[in-house]
Amino acid sequence: MAVGKIVIFLVSAILVLSESYYVSPVKKCDRRDNECLKNYFQSVVWEVAKNGYPQLGIPILDPVEIKNYYESVAGWLDLEMVEGVGQGMRSCVVDKFRLDFDKRYGFVEVICDVSVNGHYRAFSNSSLIRNLLDGDLIHGSGNGGVKLDKVKLSYDFRFKVENRGGVNYLNCNFEGSKTGVDILQGLTFSADNLYLAEVEASDLIIGVMNQYWKMIIRATGVPVLDGFFKFIFDLTQRYFNNVPVSNYLYEDVSPYVFRKFY
Repeated sequence: MAVGKIVIFLVSAILVLSESYYVSPVKKCDRRDNECLKNYFQSVVWEVAKNGYPQLGIPILDPVEIKNYYESVAGWLDLEMVEGVGQGMRSCVVDKFRLDFDKRYGFVEVICDVSVNGHYRAFSNSSLIRNLLDGDLIHGSGNGGVKLDKVKLSYDFRFKVENRGGVNYLNCNFEGSKTGVDILQGLTFSADNLYLAEVEASDLIIGVMNQYWKMIIRATGVPVLDGFFKFIFDLTQRYFNNVPVSNYLYEDVSPYVFRKFY
């Protein structure tokens, strides 16, 4: 599940834009037209995945290069992706997108097929893995990866409308957000050069991990996901903070502007 952080990066990085440049939709939307808003953000996803935004320091995201990524899941796994490639952004579908200005509430759901492959180093002394394999500690350094079929990422948030210099923007608040990650079809690990103690056992270890991937995700995913969503929340807020509401809505949202009373 440590690789999940990379997955979240792939999906959420598409939202990092700035006020200097952003994708223009074919048409602007009514604030109540969730289908129109969903299509607008879908166009942003595909454009960034295909072309990136070099002028903003955002590279092409399919494929995306991964170097020296390290993640430690206490009691389960220490993983380093020395050098690798992530793919799948072009497959992402914005399944749901909603902005409710009356309730100041937003919801996003994205579904993607994502894979990460490259040169890894790993070490595990997990009791879960040892029980499944009836063996000793696991370690390895070689080529490996993970493929996620139809991973669904969802989260909600509160927002307020702010007027800055005569232009309206959204400012999101993720305190108390409800979040979810669901692998709808499956997850497949692959790796060579994996050892059970001092015995090469790649096929055995990967076979067990692929058979029991749901158990592994349930046992190890929760503490990691806290960090994942903090990351995506930050990126989402940066998007809304810098793209004028008038870029995607034809209505004037000035009646919803947050006003401080002293």
